[in-house]
Amino acid sequence: MRFLRKLFTRKSDAWRPLAEALEGRFVEGDSWKSARVEFEHPGYVALLTARHDVDTNYWATCVCAEMRTHGDARVCLMKNWPTASLFEAMGVFDIIAAMAGMTKTPLADLQIDGNGFVLTNTVDEVRLFELDSLLAAIGKQDKLLLMLGEQRGFPFSDTTDQSELALLVPRIITDVDRLRSLLELHTALVESAVTAGIVRDFGRRIE
Repeated sequence: MRFLRKLFTRKSDAWRPLAEALEGRFVEGDSWKSARVEFEHPGYVALLTARHDVDTNYWATCVCAEMRTHGDARVCLMKNWPTASLFEAMGVFDIIAAMAGMTKTPLADLQIDGNGFVLTNTVDEVRLFELDSLLAAIGKQDKLLLMLGEQRGFPFSDTTDQSELALLVPRIITDVDRLRSLLELHTALVESAVTAGIVRDFGRRIE
């Protein structure tokens, strides 16, 4: 058992000290899905958890906060996301954008490195990426899915009455520095979304 623990770092081994270091609260669960870390910020609560993406069948590390947008604004950024290149080659995202009335902006147009794009339902939502500090934080993530205004992983997934700002990266991350980087990016995104006037109000989900 000790040998296996040396080979495979448990999520709690990385997430519990991260919670303590950043004054968060680690909530133990019976599975990867239920365990989480809660971070309370002024006006909102950020959750660090694991999420199964139904469209790619990947487990991903997720940082999210419940919030509602002005005018039902929706933003989706995909950067080097698994299987995205296949869907892009098939023209799937162009069809989705046309059906949903969304605008597709290449990452290069926003000075973001990597393969991918941003989908928005109005052109004004690209204001979210105007801050150099935010672009630098995005640049630290090799693979990234950003969703603002929808609760699930892709624009064509089923939606719910709740909306959120969520960041997902593939696989379960147990490296403290990488987790800290993801949390810092989420904080920068919330600040940028508020500054850009996209966020209407926040929700709270600490139990």
